[in-house]
Amino acid sequence: MWFDHELKPKRVDMPPITPRDDINLFIRSQDLINLHKLSLTLSHSDDSYVRELSVNILNDIILLHNVQAEIYTGSESLFFNVDESARMIATGLSDEANHVCLAACSAFIELWKFLKFKSLETNAYSNLFLPRLCLLRYCVAEGVRHKAADAWLIFADSNGQSLLEKELALVADYYAEKFRSENYMTRQCCCHASAEFVRKLDKESVRPLVVQIFDNLVNQLIDRSWEVRDSANLVCGEYVDKFPVECLPLLNKPNQKNALEFLFNNLGNDSYLVRSSAAQTLAKILDISSNSDVLDVDVKASIHSRIINEVKSGLDMTNTEIDKLDNPSNNSTSRIKWQIADGCIQLLAEMTSYQKLAAQVFQLIPSLISALYHRNYKEHVVLLDTMIRRLPDMIKNIGKQRFKAVLDDFIEPLFYSLDCGYPQITKKASDCMLTLSQLLGPSIWKAKIVKRNPEYGPRYDILMELLATGPHRTTEDRQEML
Repeated sequence: MWFDHELKPKRVDMPPITPRDDINLFIRSQDLINLHKLSLTLSHSDDSYVRELSVNILNDIILLHNVQAEIYTGSESLFFNVDESARMIATGLSDEANHVCLAACSAFIELWKFLKFKSLETNAYSNLFLPRLCLLRYCVAEGVRHKAADAWLIFADSNGQSLLEKELALVADYYAEKFRSENYMTRQCCCHASAEFVRKLDKESVRPLVVQIFDNLVNQLIDRSWEVRDSANLVCGEYVDKFPVECLPLLNKPNQKNALEFLFNNLGNDSYLVRSSAAQTLAKILDISSNSDVLDVDVKASIHSRIINEVKSGLDMTNTEIDKLDNPSNNSTSRIKWQIADGCIQLLAEMTSYQKLAAQVFQLIPSLISALYHRNYKEHVVLLDTMIRRLPDMIKNIGKQRFKAVLDDFIEPLFYSLDCGYPQITKKASDCMLTLSQLLGPSIWKAKIVKRNPEYGPRYDILMELLATGPHRTTEDRQEML
C-alpha cells in the first residue's frame, strides 16, 4: 500500500461504561435539559410528534430518578420538579393526538410510582389527573384505552367509583370542555365516558348534574361526525331511561335544542348505524313516555303523538317522488326520503321489543307494507334488506298468533328479494325464509305462501331443498336454481 500502516490510529482499550455510569452522566448534564422549556414545547408546539417527544423525555427523566431514588431541590429543581412534571403530564393527557396521550399515560405511571416510592403526598394531584384518566379509559384508540386502564388502576386502586362520585362535578366540567374539541374521536370518547355515570354510579350522586350532562349530549346529536351522533343517540337513551323525570321534559322544548327533532333527523341520516341507534332511543323514549306515572300528561301526549306521526309520515313519504329535504337543524346535512323510511322501519322493529307498544305497531303496518311495495328508485332494496333482517324478531316479540294477521303481506317482498339481483340480500332473504319456516312450522308457512301466490310453492320447495342439502352452495348458485 502507498501509505504507512504506522499512521493508522491505534486502538485504545477503555473500561466499559456501566448503566450506572450512564445514568450518573445523564443526571449531571442538567444544563442540557430545562424542564420549563420542555413544558413550553409541550404546550405550544403544533407538531404532535414534538409534543410526544417532550413527554417521552420527561418520562425518561422520571425513570432515571426512580432508578437513582433521588429528588433534587433548590437550584436543581429546574431539572426535575414534581409540580411541573405533573402539569406537563396533565397537558399530555389532554392532548388531541392519541400517541401523545399514550406517552403521557406511561409518564403518569412512572410519576405515580415515584411519588409512592418516596412516600410523597399524592392527594394534591388527584383532581389534576382524575378527569383526564377517566376520559381516556374510553378512548377510541385501543392502545390508549388499555394504557389508561393500567394508569387508572394505579391511580385509584379499588376506590375508582367513590373517587368519581366525590368529584363528579369536576369530571363533568372537564367533559363539557372536551365536548368542544376539534377531534371527533375526543367528542365520541366523551359520549362513551358520560354513559359511565348512569351505568356505574349511584343515581343520587348523578341526579344534580343530569341536566348539564344531558344538555351536552343533545349538542352532539347534530355533530358533523356520524360516529359522534351514533354514540350520542345511544347515551341519550340511557339517560332518559335512568332519569325520565329530568330528561323527558327537555326533549320537546320549543327552542333551538329540540332533542326530539335532532333524533328524528338522525332517523333519516345517511349512516345506517346512526339510523339504527336513533331508532333504539326513540323506541325507548316512546315506551317510557307511555308508562311513566310521574310525568305530566301533556308532556307524555306530545312526545307520544310526535313520534307516531313522524313514523307514519316517514313511511308514507316513499309514495311520493324521491328527493332531498333540507334538515332544519343542520344545513350541512340533508335527509333523503328512503333513508327516513328505512329509519322508520327500524323504529317499528325496536318498538316491538316493548309489549305495550304492539298496538301502535299494528296501526303502522299498512304504511310499512306500502313502503316495501314502492320500488321506483334503486335504493328500495335497502328497505327490503332492513325488513328481512328485522322481520323474525318482530314476529317473536309481538307473538306468532298476533302477527299472522298481517304476515301474508310480507310474502311478496320476500320473494322479490330473492330475485333482486343483490347476492347479499338474496342470501338474507333465503335465511329469513328458513327462520320463518322454523318459527311458524314448515306446513303452516308453506300454506300461507301458496295461498298468497300458487306460483311461489315450487320455488319455496326448491329453496328449502337447497338450504337443507346444499348449505355449501354459493349465493349465485341459489339464484340460478331459483
